[in-house]
Amino acid sequence: MGDQFSGGVHMARRPSGRRVGRPIRPSRGRRALNLSFAAGAFVASVAPMALEVSRASALGIAVAPQAVANASAYVPVSPTRVLDTRNGSPFASGSNNTVTVGGFAGIPVDGTASAVAVSLTFPTPSGSGFVTTWASGAAPIASSGTTTAGVTTTVGVVVPLAANGTFLLQPQFATNVVVDVMGYFSTSAAVGATGATGATGINGAAGAVGATGAIGLQGIQGPQGIQGPIGLQGPIGLQGSTGATGVDGATGAIGNLGSTGATGASGATGAAGPPVLFLGNWATGSYATGNAVAYNGSSWVALGGVSGTPGADPAWALLAAAGTDGTNGETGATGAVGETGATGAVGETGATGAIGATGAIGATGAIGSTGATGAPVQFEGAYEATGAYETGDAVEYLGSSYISISGTPTGPPGIDPDWALLAAAGTDGTNGETGATGAVGETGATGAVGETGATGAIGATGAIGATGAIGATGATGATGAPVNFLGVWASGSYSVGQAVSYQGSSYIAMGGATGTPGVDAAWALLAAAGGTGATGATGATGAIGATGASGIAGPVGATGATGDAGASGASGATGASGNAGAIGATGASGVAGPVGATGATGAPGYTFGTMTAPVGSATAVTTNTQVLSAGQVSGTAFVNVTLRVTSTRAAGTGLWVGYAECSWTGAATGSAARVPIIYNAADPYSNGSTVTAMAQLNQGSTGLLRCSVTEESSVGSAPTISVLVAGAMSLSVNAPDAGYTAFS
Repeated sequence: MGDQFSGGVHMARRPSGRRVGRPIRPSRGRRALNLSFAAGAFVASVAPMALEVSRASALGIAVAPQAVANASAYVPVSPTRVLDTRNGSPFASGSNNTVTVGGFAGIPVDGTASAVAVSLTFPTPSGSGFVTTWASGAAPIASSGTTTAGVTTTVGVVVPLAANGTFLLQPQFATNVVVDVMGYFSTSAAVGATGATGATGINGAAGAVGATGAIGLQGIQGPQGIQGPIGLQGPIGLQGSTGATGVDGATGAIGNLGSTGATGASGATGAAGPPVLFLGNWATGSYATGNAVAYNGSSWVALGGVSGTPGADPAWALLAAAGTDGTNGETGATGAVGETGATGAVGETGATGAIGATGAIGATGAIGSTGATGAPVQFEGAYEATGAYETGDAVEYLGSSYISISGTPTGPPGIDPDWALLAAAGTDGTNGETGATGAVGETGATGAVGETGATGAIGATGAIGATGAIGATGATGATGAPVNFLGVWASGSYSVGQAVSYQGSSYIAMGGATGTPGVDAAWALLAAAGGTGATGATGATGAIGATGASGIAGPVGATGATGDAGASGASGATGASGNAGAIGATGASGVAGPVGATGATGAPGYTFGTMTAPVGSATAVTTNTQVLSAGQVSGTAFVNVTLRVTSTRAAGTGLWVGYAECSWTGAATGSAARVPIIYNAADPYSNGSTVTAMAQLNQGSTGLLRCSVTEESSVGSAPTISVLVAGAMSLSVNAPDAGYTAFS
């Protein structure tokens, strides 16, 4: 199809799960995924996938030149291996090879299977080039996927089938081939109406938070799943060290309650801190949005006005669960003693209030039932030669990421064929220019030292009086250095405020740090690695829900290097010119024949209708803002629209959480596309995201794509959100030979 899409992505297939998997997080490299589809075949889904958005990149989607003869319904099957030439002989360069899928995984051989969705893996191919797949006859001039010499490559392909359930594969180089079937298109299985959404299963009890795994490389993009809830606020920064306690004076006898001394002058107001305010240990009272506390070893943040107990009141959100105690680190060097502050005037000692009774401990909330098991891909961190790996385990090795595809691999990734490449290591981008250092502010003048008040006579010890009123809150201190999380610790130098993860725990540099966290005293522990919680029981499988929104398009793969031009053949010698023959006499004109009957009028051609939207400029979105109109097709068609969502606002205006959502109205039946948007206090803009919205239009109908902005939580001003129609495409359902029309 040739359209350019933007959006870094991650894809993980989810067959029937063995255990819960974690998505592979993005790394510095950018990777590409190539998908090929036959013209006229509408693909709802090749396999269940999970999607995670990263930074901007691009995806190319190619259409094979051979059309599927009839409109078909997609029938998914359990992933089944139908061919592995490693058990025999590899395919020769330029050879036409028959691959049989009919009879496997219930795929019929009676001609009703019009196309098949397969995964093609080329373990360490002998050369770089492309492969071609087609149903029968002569090989078309087309590419179904490209490879690099020596690099194991996997591509997803939808290819038409011959009537006997076979297709042909021609490699441009000698290579082994592994073919796994994921589903097929049937002309006899009509697509039924979408079933009612099943009841949501009961949420299971949350297991104990396990140790944070090392950040893996970026995975392959898949279609977008249903929008998840907005994530919790990040962990609270370290509490500043407490100043040295002054020497206690002798306790005088408690006299009569003296008058309250005058309030000292307020200090200068410090710079505004981040929106999360840590208040220490939880105590009974009211808390506002953004207030954070510690309770029973865990930390919590208030999502709204809250007065209940953390863990019982749903307005409290868990920031970090209490981990098991780690081993004690070496005692850090004692910091230099700060200068003694000026002594303020001593006020008269107030009577000590009576100690109030301890409040009753609230009842522990009931534990919820175990939630459904998640995806089976398990990222195990860096590859270890002594490790035992199972199918679905993913690792990082020499800058690339790999996944175990069968059995228990015995060799390293890239050599053992039981490892499949997920994402190859990308080259490092050039370093950005260092920003200018801000000017150092002037030091404020030191306030005058107040006179010391006279010490009162020691009276007899009086009865304990009522607790005095709480004094006014002091002015907010200056903001500490910002915490900058850099991922997994590596040997090098770190400056104040930089944070890393190491052996499951997180640390922050309190000064210039060059040693190992937990050994070098310049590192302070942020959060110790918690023990792995017990696996919860698997919940009952819920009914199949409605189809999720289309996933964000993945990145376009890097263009392969151009091959060397072949040497030009030598020019043949020009033959001698023959003598011109004599001009023959002009023959007599023949009698004109009768006029033939007028032929029958042909059937009217297919009309794609019109698509209109602002071209080259973004539309500011408020509520129900129209960004595209598509319609007046002469037959049922599928419309696929790519949208670029961007946002901006003034920096330093507080936390804002919400999302932009684009959905179809009018006569269009299709999916909605949602983009979450989160601003911290200092963010001036948000990186743009690319989403896809799909719809079906019936004959003569028109559909409108409208976008709205929804605010979920805010303590600051709302951003300005804009949507740009980056591209749109219409594809006929019942007239595949009509091709497609594109708008860009």
